[in-house]
Amino acid sequence: MSTMINDPTVALERLQTAYDASLRLGGLLDVEGVARELASFAANLSGVPAMILRIDAEAERLVAAACTIDVPELSRLRLSLAEIPVITDWNAGEPCLLTSSEHLPETPLGMIIAKLNVSAIFSIPLVVKATRTLVGVIILATDTTAHGSKLLSMVDIAAGALRNALTHNRTVDQLAAKTHELALTRRVDRELNDTMKQRHVFEIALDWAMRVSLAQAASLALYDQSADELRYAMDIGYERAPEQIALLQKTMGGGIAQRVARSGHTEVIPDVSVDSDYLELSTIIKSHISVPVMREDRVIAVISVESKNGSMPLPMSISISLKNWRLARVSPLIMRVCTPKPSANAKNMP
Repeated sequence: MSTMINDPTVALERLQTAYDASLRLGGLLDVEGVARELASFAANLSGVPAMILRIDAEAERLVAAACTIDVPELSRLRLSLAEIPVITDWNAGEPCLLTSSEHLPETPLGMIIAKLNVSAIFSIPLVVKATRTLVGVIILATDTTAHGSKLLSMVDIAAGALRNALTHNRTVDQLAAKTHELALTRRVDRELNDTMKQRHVFEIALDWAMRVSLAQAASLALYDQSADELRYAMDIGYERAPEQIALLQKTMGGGIAQRVARSGHTEVIPDVSVDSDYLELSTIIKSHISVPVMREDRVIAVISVESKNGSMPLPMSISISLKNWRLARVSPLIMRVCTPKPSANAKNMP
C-alpha cells in the first residue's frame, strides 16, 4: 500500500486527474452545468454510471442534480438529510459502499440502488474542507471501491466547484428577486406621480404593500400626531363592509396601528390572538404587521397588512422592506393629498 502511495506513476496520475477536473469544472458557474460535467467526468474516469446529488441547505435535503443514465425517477429524487443513515459519514467526508442488503428498495438510498439496477453503490461525499460543509455526493453504480479510487484525488476540486456554483445560483436568484421588487417600486412611483387623487394614492400604497408582503388584507390610517388621533382612510381584503369597519374602529379604538403611530416603530405580530390591542376586522386573520409612514421624523400614517397564515407567514425581511426607503416615496404623496389646499381668499390675503 505504501509503495502505491509513493509510486511516482500513481502520484502523477492523481495530479493529472485533479488538473483535468479543474479544467473541466473551473469555468462553470451554474449548478446544472457543474453537475452534468462532474457526472460525465466521474463516469469516464471510473468506467461505471455516475450520479450527482447536490445540497439544498434551506430544505435540509439532497437533490438529484445529474445522472449519466436516463432514469426519470432518479431525476426527481429528493432525500431528506434526516432520512440518510450515513449522513454522519458523509458530513465527515468519508466515502461509503452501500449495498442492497443493507438498504432496502423502500428506503431513500435503497431506491437509488434499485433504480440503477445494481447490487451496491459507492458514494463519495463532496465536503468543503475550509468550512466542513457537505455540498454534494458522487454516486457510482458499482459494488466495489476500486472504481472510485481515481476520483478521490479530485474531490476537493469538485466540492469547490459545486460550492461556487451553488453560491452563484443563490446570488442570481436574490438579484432577480431584488430586480423584480425594484421594477414594482418604479411602477408604483410612475403611477403615484401621474395622479394626486387621494383615494388612488391610498389604493396604490395598499396594493403595493399587499403584493410585497403576500398578505390577504391591508388598511391605511392617517395619524394626527398633535391630537393623537388615528383616522382610517381605506382597507382592502376584509369581509366586513367599510361602514361596519369604520364603526368598529371608532368604537374600539386604533388597536395595534395606534400603538405603532405613537411609537413610530414597526411591529410584527405572528399571532394576533395573544395581543390584547388587536382589533379584529376578520375572523380568519392570524398574523399582522403595522408600519409607520414617516415624514420629516414624524408619523403621518400607518399601513397595516394581515395574513390568514400563522407562525410568522410574513417574514422579517418583508417588514423591513415595508418600512425602508420605499415608503419614503409614498409618504410625501400621502402628505400632499391629505394637506388642505389654501382657499382662494387665503391666496388673496396680503
